[in-house]
Amino acid sequence: LATLAERLLDGGRGVEIRTFHGWFGQLLRAAPAALLEAQGLTCELALLEDTEEIEPRLWRRFLQAVAADPVLRADHAALVQQRGRSVARDWLRAALAQRVEIERADAAGGFEPSVPSAADWAPAFAAHGDPAEAIDAEPLRTALLALAAQLGRDAGAHPRKAGAALEAALSDAGADARARFDAAWLALHTTAGEPRKLWRQSTPPAFEAACDALLRVREAIEQQAAHEEHLRLVRLSRTLLAAYRDLKRDEGLADMADLEACAERLLADAELSGWVQERLDARLAHLLIDEFQDTNPMQWRALHAWLAGYGGAGGGASGQRPLAVFLVGDPKQSIYRFRRADPRVFAQARDFVVHGLEGAHLACDHTRRNAPAVLAALNA
Repeated sequence: LATLAERLLDGGRGVEIRTFHGWFGQLLRAAPAALLEAQGLTCELALLEDTEEIEPRLWRRFLQAVAADPVLRADHAALVQQRGRSVARDWLRAALAQRVEIERADAAGGFEPSVPSAADWAPAFAAHGDPAEAIDAEPLRTALLALAAQLGRDAGAHPRKAGAALEAALSDAGADARARFDAAWLALHTTAGEPRKLWRQSTPPAFEAACDALLRVREAIEQQAAHEEHLRLVRLSRTLLAAYRDLKRDEGLADMADLEACAERLLADAELSGWVQERLDARLAHLLIDEFQDTNPMQWRALHAWLAGYGGAGGGASGQRPLAVFLVGDPKQSIYRFRRADPRVFAQARDFVVHGLEGAHLACDHTRRNAPAVLAALNA
């Protein structure tokens, strides 16, 4: 017994403890050069763990590209004017942080159209270049003029004042459609956006109908503004992410997302994955992944591409005994959303282990970390 433990350890396999990114880095070093080049990477890489390390150089590249393009220059000027320089930079930093999702959505054609124009949002506005032009279109214009006349005949001072303001707004030939709409809106609404209370008794149906119609126009104006601002951010984000890719390539850098994407491509490739699996089969007998609730979708796709080779085959690529897989996690403790962790990945992996690998789902619904009274209060 005194030597049994020592003999067991000497005769067994070693234990490797890695993070996902450590494992992906190992795969990346063994990846073919053509695969790395397709990802915009080189064989000799330094891991970039925090984009703040290169931000000054990145922003210089980005702003140089913006300055050289009149469209981008106008986009950036409009964004800064409307939102302020600090917010503009925060939004672009957010795009950089979500670069994986943005680039994949863009490649799939879903990034640019994700905020529809007013015409796509409501086909009734398709005939207007600017949704505010609906203020001059029928039947809205006639209905508003009739309401202005009705208000002008009212005995109360407030309705007459609103009617005069509405008529002046509609007849102001020197103003553009947006200015006329804004004036008509303020004639019937408070500065807080609520319909004016012009009567002590019931409100005339024509007034309510006019307010509803103007609200639809206002929503279309806001939708169009959001669409145009989104397009500006699409163009600026593409430029920023291109500058980021170029900077990494020029300086021989790879970030965590690069490791994940390369591992996913390597393990999903029909020809390469068999070679990778043989190497993994020869070295690994057991796989334990802890804190699985913090896994992000890209990490799971890479892992799934590897483990799916064992599904229903009774062995890996080399025909050896199937790898023993043990995933541990608690979706309620998933706190790394800023790293793209998604607790739904845990449910997908659980179903794969049960149905794809004929494994077992073992649930633990108790804890001794807290007093029963605390648990009862939290559970309730």
